[in-house]
Amino acid sequence: MSTQFKNSNLAYYLYTSVIIIVGLATIVIFWFMFNGYRAGNFNENTLLGSVYLGGIDKEEVKGKVEARVNSWLGDDTIVFEATYQGYVYEFDRELLDFDIARSIDEIRDGITNDLIVSYSVENRNIVKSELSNQIFLSGINTEFDLDAVVDKIVFDASYMKSFSSVELEDHLLDFDASKVLIHETTISTPPLFDVNSLLLNISNNLEDSKIIVDSKSLYSVLNELSLIFDDEEMTIVSSGILENIKYSNFVIHERSYNSEIDFNTYNINNFPLFGKQVRIDNDLGVDFSFYNPNDSAYEFTFSLVSANELKVTMKGLSFVDQIFVTEEETELGFITQETDDSNFEQDGQLGKIVEVNRRIINLYGETVLDGIIVFEFYPPIKEIILEDGI
Repeated sequence: MSTQFKNSNLAYYLYTSVIIIVGLATIVIFWFMFNGYRAGNFNENTLLGSVYLGGIDKEEVKGKVEARVNSWLGDDTIVFEATYQGYVYEFDRELLDFDIARSIDEIRDGITNDLIVSYSVENRNIVKSELSNQIFLSGINTEFDLDAVVDKIVFDASYMKSFSSVELEDHLLDFDASKVLIHETTISTPPLFDVNSLLLNISNNLEDSKIIVDSKSLYSVLNELSLIFDDEEMTIVSSGILENIKYSNFVIHERSYNSEIDFNTYNINNFPLFGKQVRIDNDLGVDFSFYNPNDSAYEFTFSLVSANELKVTMKGLSFVDQIFVTEEETELGFITQETDDSNFEQDGQLGKIVEVNRRIINLYGETVLDGIIVFEFYPPIKEIILEDGI
């Protein structure tokens, strides 16, 4: 065998050996990168509450978590609260107990772990008692699942959230049982209007024969009802709703009315829609819309009073604030004009200005709203008489 051949084999073996050594070294390096990182340390993306633990030695975790919990408890910008109709109860986070040792023992790598947090039996009862005795729950405090409310707060605390707000409306034991009559009104319809036909239409097309206005929502009559009712039906329904929501905190968003009274049918003394008239015109886009600012839904139901009378009823959670509605009507006199043509003679008709004012007073006796919510102007019709001597 030649020396050249031997050298060639030796070089081959040396080259192969180097490749193998480099490959093994690379494997070892990567093994230490991934497994050495984890040896005694938590994996990346590991959190306990809001504390990031990736790459941290287990011995360091307790001190870091304790420091974060103390910082969280002392941070006045963090708010944990329960709300009801705009009133707020703020939870004292210092009453919470954090089991840090057990929380650390149960950490799982690579995920967000919740801290083990609880109230002692004594502190839990303190919180429930304080919440139950809030002035805004007076008379209705037994209607809520306060344990569920407290559990929600404890859950959010286990992740040390910066804000937690529980709407008590969502934790009623029986929402339907808590609903009360807000207001009801009877709407007089035009002489030829068929109330029974309207009620049949409502029964056939509205679920449970109700109009339900969801929480924090804007309700548009045209958007919701124009495929079901004609303009006259929508006008009657809207007038009934308007009369009811005056006695709530609902916000009237869009409303039109007809300022001309049909004096062939009515006069200034018997016109039935003062202060609650609504005009709907689908073709022209004339709408009636209103906003429910509450954290619960309200409903409107309809029933027959007589052939030309429709009862409209509003139900929902009782309003904590006091709501006062006053209506002021101002008659407007008509002028008299003379004519020498008897064909132009006409009777004069009084006009009227209608102003509906709503005042809302909170539980502390403060006025939170005081203003006109409905304004109507019905111009007088001038009287035309024959000149003297004609």
